Order: sequence, then C-alpha cells, then structure tokens
Amino acid sequence: MIPIFPERVSAAAQEIIGGPFCQNNLPGGGDSWGSWSGNGIGATEVYTGTGSARYKCDGTTQPTNRFIDIGRSIKASDYKIFVYIEGSYHTDIYTSNAAAGDSWRPNGTNLYTWINVRKFYADSYYQGKWIDITDSITLRDVRYFRAMGTNQQTSNEISKFGVRVIPKSDLMPKPPQIHADAEGQAVTGWTKDPVTVWIDGDVAPEGLKYYEYSLNGGAFQPYTGPFTVYDHGVNTIYARTVDVNDQYSGLSSGNVRIDKMPPTPLA
Repeated sequence: MIPIFPERVSAAAQEIIGGPFCQNNLPGGGDSWGSWSGNGIGATEVYTGTGSARYKCDGTTQPTNRFIDIGRSIKASDYKIFVYIEGSYHTDIYTSNAAAGDSWRPNGTNLYTWINVRKFYADSYYQGKWIDITDSITLRDVRYFRAMGTNQQTSNEISKFGVRVIPKSDLMPKPPQIHADAEGQAVTGWTKDPVTVWIDGDVAPEGLKYYEYSLNGGAFQPYTGPFTVYDHGVNTIYARTVDVNDQYSGLSSGNVRIDKMPPTPLA
C-alpha cells in the first residue's frame, strides 16, 4: 500500500519508500505520475529511457531513477527532510515543487523543474541509512524528490529510495519543569526560610545539551544542579531547554516568595 502524505501532519514522522524493483510504485514503471489532479499522490515511481528502453518492472534490474511525490507542497523551512538510499554508490538527489504530469521525466527537456541538492559519491556511509538533507534544500516549497544513480565504475541501479518528512515542531525541545521546595511545585507560599530550586524535564527529541535559567531578570546561565534562593520578596525564575543543535524551548516560570520582614508590633 502506498503511504499517503496526510493533509495535516500530526505524527512525528511520515515516510514513503519505493523499491526494491517496482514494489510500492504507483502506477507501473515508466508511467506518468504526480499530477495535480491527484494521480500518484503519495507515490513512488521509476523511469529510465523511452519506448523499448523504458524501465520495466520485470524483476531483473533495478531502475537508475526513482521518484517520490509526498502528496502536497510543504514549506521546506518548517520540516526536517531525510532520504534513504540502497544500491547505487554514486547518487544525485534532486527536489522540485513543479514536477507534475510529464515534467518529472528525465528526458533532457524538463530537467529545469529539478534542483540538485545533494551528491552522494562512492562510499557506503549513506547506504541503508536516513540522511538529513534539510540544509541542502534551497527551494522555499517542495513536493517531489528524485534519486538518480550515475555509473562511475560502480552500479547505478537504485534498489530503494525513501523520503522521511518530520515537522520541526516535533523536534523542538520542550520547556523544563521548575520545582521550588517540593516536587511539582513551581510557586511557593510565603516563607521566611531560603528555598531550594531544581530543574528537570524530558530529554529534547534531538538530544539534550543543558537546561538554563534566569533569576529575577538576570542573564540566563546553564543549570548545573539545585540552587538556593535567599532574597526577600517574590523571586521569579525562568527556565528553558537547549538541545544539541542549540535550539531553545519556550520558557517555564516559577515564583519563590520569601518574607524576611519582622512582624509589625501591635500598638
């Protein structure tokens, strides 16, 4: 079954993989696909040559060109995009937002619709792995993906080609939890004693670098362990998560209320 890219992405990842041979293709090898009218939406496709030279899904050779339509145009800056390749050790990755109908065919007349975003040279490091190509994509919007094998003393047949699309919002770190004097308590009642504060939270999806906090409007500083608040009044604490890619979460906040004023004597 062809995975259809949903109208609204809600899962952490959506992926489409074509191959080996014509497995998961829609329609058959060499036929038109990706039209805006709906044919081929969320599909993989293969194409090599024309007429009798067209790729045939006969199970004898792998195609040298594979294509994926994720089903709708997406704003590239809102997503992280990965590709998966098995087969050709020399592979060029292309993207397009206008490769509908016949314009996807690599016949030399419609290549202007495709932008080369990444070249994988003879090496095995990318074989059978999801490789992040997000930073290589220069198009503002993107829908179509192409892998083209090139023959340089190695096979140019591509047995599998996949695209994985992840909304960046699902990869952003979340604000941490501030605990003031008690687990799960972000706001204390009034007390005359110093209050111990600690910070924790879920690890950021892409890996936690550290938490950092600001006390009473001061500069943010890395959190290295529990700290004590002593000052009189309402002490405001802000905290945020920083992941390994230096992405910042939103802020969480807490209040520590300390009253050091002596009681007023009765007249």
